[in-house]
Amino acid sequence: MTARRHSFPFILMVILLLLNGFCSALNYDVQLRTRKQNWKPGRFYVNEVIDRTNGQSFGQAYPENGAKPANVMFRPDLATQVFNFLQTSLQNDTSHVPVRVIIEELKFRETGSVIRHTLLLNFKISIVRFENGKEYSLIQTGAEPSLNAIGTPPNTCEELLEGILEQTFIAFEEYTKTHAEQDILCKRIIPEFRYDSSYTNYTDGDTIRWTDQYRLKWSDFQANPDSTSVYAALSQCEFTYYAHMEYKDMEAHLILHIYPDFAKPGSWVKPGFTTAELLGHEQLHFDICELYIRKFKKQILSTHLRLVEPDEDIKPVFDETWKEYQQTQNLYDDETMHGTIQKEQQRWAEKVSMELASLSAYRTKNKGEE
Repeated sequence: MTARRHSFPFILMVILLLLNGFCSALNYDVQLRTRKQNWKPGRFYVNEVIDRTNGQSFGQAYPENGAKPANVMFRPDLATQVFNFLQTSLQNDTSHVPVRVIIEELKFRETGSVIRHTLLLNFKISIVRFENGKEYSLIQTGAEPSLNAIGTPPNTCEELLEGILEQTFIAFEEYTKTHAEQDILCKRIIPEFRYDSSYTNYTDGDTIRWTDQYRLKWSDFQANPDSTSVYAALSQCEFTYYAHMEYKDMEAHLILHIYPDFAKPGSWVKPGFTTAELLGHEQLHFDICELYIRKFKKQILSTHLRLVEPDEDIKPVFDETWKEYQQTQNLYDDETMHGTIQKEQQRWAEKVSMELASLSAYRTKNKGEE
């Protein structure tokens, strides 16, 4: 009885070892090979690889000296192996644009016999940019390349997958060169204010922009007076804003044209009220318009702008500035009684002048001045 008790664990151990050996023979453990960094991308670097195959099987392939196809495995995992391969293949410059590799499909399959067979790989790989919590697709590749083999040579899966990764990034590098002028391929966005000749025809133009070199004249008030209005004059002051993008050295320059404007066809004065005092009151309305344009510019420069759709960040700044601007214009009229209380008019003139001086770095520039 003693001998039988000792032989049972021994036999069980042998069976377990045989089973472990049999199970390991069912797997093809892919080990992507490290390479010397011999290629430096010009605009991007890979900062992450994500496996979105959802734990699906990676298919089967003949292992070296295997008699039949085995289950393809990646240890520790697919994303780690691909990331490490790319890190050793590419000379990553982290000052460039960060991109992520998304593996959406990857599955091997064999056709033929162990003597002569073809290894195929069905794959779909995307290269994306993550910005402000959103994923922006740059390119997507997918195909079913193949590798013909006689017998069961080593590293067939590695050779096929490594070749795909290399070709994908060669194609992506070319894409970044031919599609360089797009926001998502830039490192950052830089707002920049520019001034052209818009609204600078102060003699014949129907709309003029604020400048420290020009003061309003009664001849600028060209609309027919509103006979039903209780007011003696009306100045139509408004914000004009337009923008475009320029690209240089992997930076997106958001070129902004922002002007405080006076619309002559919308401004009027009633006969008999063309006094210097009232004109000074209307000029200060225009000065307040310039003041809030300066505040708007300052706020834009302190706002984080997203690379894609920066207007989504600028719009709330504009809306809030416009709201405060209208409130200030109304308060100005209320406290000065539309310019009829001289003491209040003087106080507002001094107040606006001081604020304009404190924001002189953001003033609207004159024609030809940059």
